Amino acid sequence: MSEQEEKIERIKSKFVGQTQYLGPNIPHIGLQFGTIFKNGIYPGFAAAIAECPSIGELFVAVGKSAEVQRQLDFDIARNRRGTTGKFNAFYTEIEKWLEKVRPGARESVTVRQLGTRFDRYPVTN
Repeated sequence: MSEQEEKIERIKSKFVGQTQYLGPNIPHIGLQFGTIFKNGIYPGFAAAIAECPSIGELFVAVGKSAEVQRQLDFDIARNRRGTTGKFNAFYTEIEKWLEKVRPGARESVTVRQLGTRFDRYPVTN
């Protein structure tokens, strides 16, 4: 097993039981705010956590999610109002990483821009 594979296995083994992701949406790996995982995380997420460790910090136990959401302090439109605390720092770091890795990833995407992903459902004018 290579060093990278061992690192990914270590990361995956950290997340057991029910966990909830409370970070920004990461569309290129299919990770959305509020997603609950029943027993661990998907292997693709472990690779992203290896690149940006802050992603792993925002996978929290379901029982602790209310506390983290209070710290992030989202309004009704899901705009983050929280400015202090470690979870806000992690959230901001992920947003910066996202912008570096996928420029424009925070912008909304139309079905037409997604292209081949929705080829089975062609967009007609």
